[in-house]
Amino acid sequence: MAELRLRDSLHARVLSRIDDCLAGLDDQALLFKGEALARQVYPQSWLRQRTDIDLWVRPEHLAAMVDGLRDRGCRLTAGVSSRFARFELVLDAGMSVPVGIDVHVRPFFRPWRLPHLDFERVLAQSVPCPDWPRLYRPGAADALVLAAVHLDKNAHQRAIWLYDLFLLGADPDTRARAMAEAQKSGEGPVLARGLAWADYLFGGGDCPTEAPTRVPGKLSALWRDARALPDWTARGVFLAELLGIGVHRWKP
Repeated sequence: MAELRLRDSLHARVLSRIDDCLAGLDDQALLFKGEALARQVYPQSWLRQRTDIDLWVRPEHLAAMVDGLRDRGCRLTAGVSSRFARFELVLDAGMSVPVGIDVHVRPFFRPWRLPHLDFERVLAQSVPCPDWPRLYRPGAADALVLAAVHLDKNAHQRAIWLYDLFLLGADPDTRARAMAEAQKSGEGPVLARGLAWADYLFGGGDCPTEAPTRVPGKLSALWRDARALPDWTARGVFLAELLGIGVHRWKP
């Protein structure tokens, strides 16, 4: 428990740096996945274990975010220009071994799974974090869809994400709005399956007839993501980025 509280306090320090960076850009960013859920559906944020901080930013501000976070002590470990950047921020919290926190910055949320999910629309329905006014959390319905899609892609994280779905799906209105949103991209079955298993495990619901998502092999996952892209041109760009062909990368 003490370690969870410590991790939470360290994340708060990193979020303060990110918020300060956004102030310099006069911009906002969306906090999503585990970090957002910890501060959205749990009574105390430290109760929700997580290791990364995931940010969704406007595409035109990705490069400025990279420079701003570098200036604030974040070490760039990987990055593809205009696509994503990954940082590691090492904090010494008086421990024998310093703690490293990964910060992932993307101008999208997995576009090959949710191509219609518009940043401005999600931001308009989001809520600012109390301590960081430039960092926003997606609304409950969007958070529910994002959690279900993430779980479907990362089935090895099943337990904690199913509990997130259970907490988010407790409100019938949130469920209805999330299902309407998920249907737009064909993710309705993914959301329905996740909610059914969450209700069964944590709410005493009936056992679902459909098996939970299994962890795909690397080739299966690659084919699934490539197949979801709109055309072969997009698939070619996707595969080229994975192989590092014709890609301009930021230098760490």
